[in-house]
Amino acid sequence: MNRRYWKATFLCLFAMTAVLAGCHAYAQSDGAKHKSFIDSVNALSFQHITSNPVKTEPLLWKSKSLADSIGYHYGLAESLSGISLVLYYQGRYDESIEYNLEAIKVYERLEMFEKAGYAYAELGFRTRRRDLEQAESFMRMGLAILEDYHNSITQANAFNNYGLVKMEMNQYDSALYYVNRSLSIKKNQHDTLGIGYSYGYLGDIHLHLKNYDTAINYLKNAYKLKSLYQDSTGMSIDYQNLGEAYFQKQDYEAAIPYLRASAKMAFAVKYPLRAEFSYKTLSDAFEEMGRYDSALHHQEKFTELKSKRINERTNEKVAELQIQFETQQKEKELALKRAELSQEQLKVRQRNWFLGVMGGLLLTAFLISGLIFRQQKIKRENLKRENKLKIQLANAEMENKIHKERERISRDLHDNVGAYITNLITGLEISNLHLKNDQNKNALHLLTNLDEDARGAMNELRETIWLLNKEEVKQAEFINHLRDYIRRQKNYTQDLNIDLQNEVDAELLLNPAQSHQLLRIVQEALTNTIKYAEAQNFRINFKRENNHIEVELKDDGRGIKQEVDFMAGNGFKNMKQRAEELNGNLHIDSVAQEGVSIRLKFPLG
Repeated sequence: MNRRYWKATFLCLFAMTAVLAGCHAYAQSDGAKHKSFIDSVNALSFQHITSNPVKTEPLLWKSKSLADSIGYHYGLAESLSGISLVLYYQGRYDESIEYNLEAIKVYERLEMFEKAGYAYAELGFRTRRRDLEQAESFMRMGLAILEDYHNSITQANAFNNYGLVKMEMNQYDSALYYVNRSLSIKKNQHDTLGIGYSYGYLGDIHLHLKNYDTAINYLKNAYKLKSLYQDSTGMSIDYQNLGEAYFQKQDYEAAIPYLRASAKMAFAVKYPLRAEFSYKTLSDAFEEMGRYDSALHHQEKFTELKSKRINERTNEKVAELQIQFETQQKEKELALKRAELSQEQLKVRQRNWFLGVMGGLLLTAFLISGLIFRQQKIKRENLKRENKLKIQLANAEMENKIHKERERISRDLHDNVGAYITNLITGLEISNLHLKNDQNKNALHLLTNLDEDARGAMNELRETIWLLNKEEVKQAEFINHLRDYIRRQKNYTQDLNIDLQNEVDAELLLNPAQSHQLLRIVQEALTNTIKYAEAQNFRINFKRENNHIEVELKDDGRGIKQEVDFMAGNGFKNMKQRAEELNGNLHIDSVAQEGVSIRLKFPLG
């Protein structure tokens, strides 16, 4: 029974995998075809799109829909940009801006900053007649991004757009500057059509400046270059501007042919807004010539086109609302049909769903339990290894502490008790010599001193135990203890004058380890001065600087002649090690016949 069950389960899983793989392969093949179509539509040139907006628009909408369905984000952004362009040339400005903004968002998500920068520049260009301040803001954003793409065609196109925005702001010098920058780049890049557009923009600017002859020259050159590419939309704009230039020159006869040709081309490329402008100027020209019947005829055409455009926008809005209403009605009908399903069908679906969910849950539970068991096993093994490592580390740390404690005891014996014992041995040898020479008085005096040394050694041992048993030591208590030590050393200091100065707060607390290391460093320095320095004065000064204590130990003796040998000695090494244990640093200076200066600095806490 179990073997049959597992065999059937395996066959089901294999069949599902095969179906999914087939679907995936089909989807990939279908996706490749869609991607090819999307790329071919988005590759349509600017002049093709603007010259055939009505034919191009459905292709772009299809491209957008397919790119969205297969997750082709770059194709989606390019389609949105193309749709925005088509809508702009059809006079549907609000929709054009909406899709331009959507394209920018996708470009920015894809980090395609050159595309995003130019899209911002296009947005500034298309909003210039509605909100100049916002248009300039968009233009600046685009140009800031395109600074990283210096002297590119994209940057040149943005300069052209900015030139027209500056023209609308009546900043004609700036307008000429940016369009000429664009023209320079386009000439270097041999962009013939782009040169034509720069000429057209320069003509438009000079037209506003009332430099009619210069404007006409630029506009004719622009038309000539655009005609090489059959750019009907651009040619229509240049003819309309030429007509406007002659109209403003009051050469109405010369203006009329250009305006008629502009209107004809605008109709051919489905650019009715441009035809509106041409008819309006034609009406004004005929009126100036006294040909009122022609003026009325073209005024009627202008009014007809304008009314049609407004009605089309209204009809589109009504149609959109109608579609929304019908969609809502259909959704309500579908909801009613779903509610009319029989209770038995719902039960069957619920049962099938329940069985499917239970099977999935059982399989999931089986997999999860296996994973949990494996994780628990790995966790137990890791815990064993961690505990073993902790024990090893604890043992190593304990051995290290024992080793350090041995080193510290060794240093203490050398620095203090060792010094006393050395004095005792030397004194006893000298006492024996005095006794052999019947110098009993000298022997007795020396034995008295040796008795003090023995008591001193005992005091040092007690002192060490006292420091280690304390939890904290006040600075004042430490200074008093140091004064007692100096007083006890008077028998050995002879004529050495010891000056102890304390500039640290008396209530400052030191921990026992700090007190212990600090006392031993001072004792070692004083012992070395007594033994070797032949000094008259020895100064000890404590002061505080921020969160540090500085200690200066200075004598006026003969200095250190063999400094290298001194640095290598046990005394200096011990002082250095004690400074390191205080997390501080120790510095020694010595000048012959001027003494030795030792500076210790360590942090509190």
